[in-house]
Amino acid sequence: MRIDEILMATSPGETRAALVSEGRLVELVVERQNAASLVGNVYLGRVNKVVPSMDASFVELGTARAGFLAGADVRRALNAQGDPTRGRRGDTGPIASAVTEGEALLVQVTKDAFAQKGPRLSTEIALPGHWLVYTPNRPGLSLSRRISSAEERARLEAAIAPHLGTGEGVILRTAAEGVEDRKLLDDLIPLRKAWGDLLARAKDTKAPALLFSEPDPVNRVLRDHAGPGLRRVFCDTREVRERAAAYLAREGEDVEAHFHRGPEPLFARHDVEDQLAHALDPVVELPSGGSLAIGALEALTAIDVNSGRHTGAGRFADAILAVNLEAAPEIARQIRLRNLAGLIVIDFVHMEDASQRVRVTNALRAALAGDPVPTQLAGMTSLGLFEMTRKRVRESLRDALMAPCATCGGAGWLKSPETIAYEILRAAERAAATSGGRAVSAIAGADVVTALEEGAKAARAQLESRLGRPLGLRVEPRYGREQFDIVVD
Repeated sequence: MRIDEILMATSPGETRAALVSEGRLVELVVERQNAASLVGNVYLGRVNKVVPSMDASFVELGTARAGFLAGADVRRALNAQGDPTRGRRGDTGPIASAVTEGEALLVQVTKDAFAQKGPRLSTEIALPGHWLVYTPNRPGLSLSRRISSAEERARLEAAIAPHLGTGEGVILRTAAEGVEDRKLLDDLIPLRKAWGDLLARAKDTKAPALLFSEPDPVNRVLRDHAGPGLRRVFCDTREVRERAAAYLAREGEDVEAHFHRGPEPLFARHDVEDQLAHALDPVVELPSGGSLAIGALEALTAIDVNSGRHTGAGRFADAILAVNLEAAPEIARQIRLRNLAGLIVIDFVHMEDASQRVRVTNALRAALAGDPVPTQLAGMTSLGLFEMTRKRVRESLRDALMAPCATCGGAGWLKSPETIAYEILRAAERAAATSGGRAVSAIAGADVVTALEEGAKAARAQLESRLGRPLGLRVEPRYGREQFDIVVD
């Protein structure tokens, strides 16, 4: 799924970039000044706690939360560097043998803080460019797996390998395919200089301190997504359009940045606003009449494929296959659009034929191939559930745009009006026992009062008979479903 349009909408304190493929919203990047992502930033951190039982350490960055650095990450970096001062090549010892409390470490944020967890850190620094990623302390040359041509891979290796110094590494991105040698080197040289400048600052800086930060949202989005297939970039301010045009020209991209004019907002003009309004719907309709039901928890997302009204001609098994094949690319789109991460379990409509399961698996794998976030497909379990994982880097679209419901606490469910009605009757009985015969009234929302007057009418009559007096009822429009008061007059 190649991105052919990028729409950049800016407003005070916020930048939104919509990545569009054939008119359909594929991904939304949201950057807010008060909640900017730290991913990619490099810090001179200070180790403030080593926890051997977790094989990890916590590193102060000068941010709200300390970062989490796993022992395996430190050992991997030391083994790659063969650092004689701390551990040795092949060292598999405990975290305490690799880092000490109070030590200054060069670290990079690989995952933003999530829930109660601080940012995830790595000592393997990676500085991304437009065509390649520079890994100064992870030597070697590697290429994106999405570059499939053996001839092209050999050409790219020959273009970069002779220019790498001792200990240097480079990862050639998918966008590098077909790019001339000179452009690749033009990408490498400034990244190498940025690393040198970073090291120089580290020598004269007291930890914790920020040494390198990711570029602004406009340049970052274009760096990461202005690849093959991009045809147009639209911006709703002249200033952003100029910055985008300058970046595209500097990187030699044959793409024009347009300034959006007119009273209609940019996202509305390109039908993105409407798509965004439905981006988090729990049910996604498929053109054939089937649907996807998506439920996301903190560590697991379940996606259920329903055949619904699908009435394809031919055998029933073929109709099921058609629904699942139609669902596969939409599932891949929804995963990327919602930025789902962690364990993802997909319940396709059950298929008896093993060859059909292979076809659906291959269709899903092909649809996920364009996702820049790493995914791992485990395949189908014995129960027919498809399992996969997706790396968590930034917060999900739901977490970026929404907050838990203050009434239900984020559960997505509320007690029914009848349940609250019976809670009120119990509370009223307790209050009446100490009221000294005074009147007792209940104040609640309209739907709860209706339940007391209708569905729970008989139970209310029993309570009133027991109390020897009526239970007063009063509607308070401002009350939520589960909010009520018992008043003794």
